[in-house]
Amino acid sequence: MPNMSAETAYLFRHALVREAAYELQLPADRARLHELAFHLIEAAFGGKPPQPDRLDESPVATTRYHQIDSVAAEMCRHAEIALANAATENPELSAAYLVYLQRAAEHAARLNQNHLAMQLWLKLGDRLEGSLKGEAIRRAGDIAARMGRKDEAERALNQALEIHRQAGKADLAANVIANFAVHFTICGDAAKAVEMAKQALAELKEAGDSSRRAAPLAVLAIQYQHTGQTELVCQSYEELLALYRSGGKKADLAKALGNYAIHFLERGQFDEAERMLNEALQIHRDIENLPSQGVVYGLIANLCYNMKRWDEAEAGYLQALGLLRKTGLRTQMATNLANLASLYNQVGKTDESEQCFLESLDISREVGSLRDEGFALGNLAGVYHATGRLAEAERAFLRALELDRASRYRRIEAAHLCDYACLLIALDRADEARTRWLEGIGILTELGDNVTLDEKHESMEKACAQAGLESFRRDL
Repeated sequence: MPNMSAETAYLFRHALVREAAYELQLPADRARLHELAFHLIEAAFGGKPPQPDRLDESPVATTRYHQIDSVAAEMCRHAEIALANAATENPELSAAYLVYLQRAAEHAARLNQNHLAMQLWLKLGDRLEGSLKGEAIRRAGDIAARMGRKDEAERALNQALEIHRQAGKADLAANVIANFAVHFTICGDAAKAVEMAKQALAELKEAGDSSRRAAPLAVLAIQYQHTGQTELVCQSYEELLALYRSGGKKADLAKALGNYAIHFLERGQFDEAERMLNEALQIHRDIENLPSQGVVYGLIANLCYNMKRWDEAEAGYLQALGLLRKTGLRTQMATNLANLASLYNQVGKTDESEQCFLESLDISREVGSLRDEGFALGNLAGVYHATGRLAEAERAFLRALELDRASRYRRIEAAHLCDYACLLIALDRADEARTRWLEGIGILTELGDNVTLDEKHESMEKACAQAGLESFRRDL
């Protein structure tokens, strides 16, 4: 038998004695002990808090913070045990349990404890009825979607939608449709995202609810960005920013600023992009929103990348990934890993680049994001090309282009077409290379992506010079 110190033996036996003493309590006595613990904790943290907002209120309710929220989950555990072991009904404790369960879920979400928040919302949904049940489950589904948990998100959102439809709550049902639009955006299914966003806006208008327009409008703005519809991008974001500013929605305003900044970044308007990103980052710091800080650090790293400030870009991606890993936003992790991998490839660190791309691919496939999978795979093909694995590179490029087209991510499709053209030159297939390159350049010109245009012109000039070919630019 292993040696055990006297102190360890005492602690071990003490724990066993405590557990044995607890188990000897009659269920009714055990219930009273846990109810007593519940009330003692409540008294120690300022007494009963105000009733939380109703979950089915419009606009979407968010309960004001109270100091007791930090121990609400622990209080719920005591209440659950007390109610399960009580000899008689305890309506007062049952009602208090629901209050603290909602507060615990909202507090976990506030602290970006996403997995815990999702579990608490589902637990609350099991104990509610009607539209209140639907809203608790919807919130769980929304969190699951943002965490990249595709199956869990769709299961919860479908359940919430069915509940609201049966209850005749048209505005709440439309809000679930808006959550589906966000979910499909995260999954990279652009067609479904646009379809759901337009359906949500139409149903909200029919229901006479203008308070929830922002979410589907944000989805459309992002999709217009991906498909290069510049005028609609600007119209959508200007309307969105006005909505958020007038409504005091700081977190949403900061997210919209970050996404709008990408539009200017892609056009080489770095000053405007940097102004928006700095404003977004300051808001996220003020409200202590760690996941969104991670997203913005990644966007600032993109800005540094495009300005060829390699060290700052690497530091930014690593800072972003640290926050994103901590808060569980796996889709954003995949994006930033792929961007970091592109940086490593750019500066000649091919081993590190390949490792990051493979990790990004694993996450993208796990969460079901076609867009991120295509992005990572196409750029990994570039690493294969750079390291002489030409057959692997071509297979990866062809599959990446399929994924780019399936997710309607035209900007990345265009970039991959140009990169594939460089590979075709190396494979001595110049005519095919010219066709692919002109196709990609045509899309980038249409989208107005001046930064990527310059990059792809430069890479083609280099590839043609190495192969002894005339530049394809003469064919424009």
